[in-house]
Amino acid sequence: MRRATADPHGAVLLPPRATTTSTAGRRVLAAVLVAQALSAALLVLILSTTGQRLSAEFLPLALLGLGLGGVAGWCRFRMLHWRLGDAALAGALFTSGTLLCGLVACLGLRLGLPLADTALLAADSRLGIDVAAATHAVAARPWASAALFRAYDLSAMLCVAAVVWHLARGHRQGLWALFGTAMLAMQATAALSLLFPARGAAAMLGLETLQGAGLPHGAGTYALAAFERFYLGGELLVRPDDLEGIVCFPSFHTVMALLAAQGFAGTRLRWPATAWAALTIVSTVPMGGHYLTDILGGMAVWLACALAATRLCADAPAVPPRLAWTAPAAAAKGAVPCPTRPSPIAAPLPSSRIPTPARPR
Repeated sequence: MRRATADPHGAVLLPPRATTTSTAGRRVLAAVLVAQALSAALLVLILSTTGQRLSAEFLPLALLGLGLGGVAGWCRFRMLHWRLGDAALAGALFTSGTLLCGLVACLGLRLGLPLADTALLAADSRLGIDVAAATHAVAARPWASAALFRAYDLSAMLCVAAVVWHLARGHRQGLWALFGTAMLAMQATAALSLLFPARGAAAMLGLETLQGAGLPHGAGTYALAAFERFYLGGELLVRPDDLEGIVCFPSFHTVMALLAAQGFAGTRLRWPATAWAALTIVSTVPMGGHYLTDILGGMAVWLACALAATRLCADAPAVPPRLAWTAPAAAAKGAVPCPTRPSPIAAPLPSSRIPTPARPR
């Protein structure tokens, strides 16, 4: 049983263990559900247009998301600690959001829209950026190549660490602001990638020859085979193993880098996280085969989604304590506190006799 404490005014404060979603959580949850519903509708449109089919191997992933959603509902029904319910709810939304994002981005290539590599490369030229020269410069410095590969490879884990940090520290408002930004950006990135299918700068400029000669194998082209299979292939049955991170514009690694910086902002880890985010953004060119335009697009997506999620969480209490305005003695006996505040009328005197004023003689 929870221990109840009384404040100097006689109000009993109960610890905030209930999993009832906070105001910030409800707003962000609604926005994320709308975004995922739009992604699901877009996926149905892609499937009906291209004739592709989903393998039954996707069923366990769908059941995992539903199971985590059920756990979140059970935690709320049982009034368990809010961390348990929020963690389960975040897991459910992450599972469904990642699945929808991958399906939309990959299956949407079968629509056969014109490749955007030429336009993206021309945009880089107008900005005065030579992607090929930058990639050759990294390949000529093995220490830089190793550091950038590590940053690129661990970017997703750092985002997860930022979410876990907020959950462990009890920063409920910051948790939902960060998680909402990630989920909204994920769906926005997948939808935008349909309009700008691209093989990437490494394939476009012939930079794959640097693999093993300064760059790790697969740098810039690790998802090229999956891209070609979806863009040009004729296989209609899609399996989970077929999905790859094939988005070129906008760069989702840039989004993840900024999410890590956002997650640790205002903490003692903000400067290491910012430095790591900068390293990750730089790594997207030689390791991810991105154009500079892709990075700018990822920054714009993150900024829009971060502003939206922050606005949804504005003026929302992180974990408001539950107040029960009852006498401390009732709480000590284990009685269920009354959620209403007492009337400000003064309490009666302890004696049953009410004194009357003396009559003047």
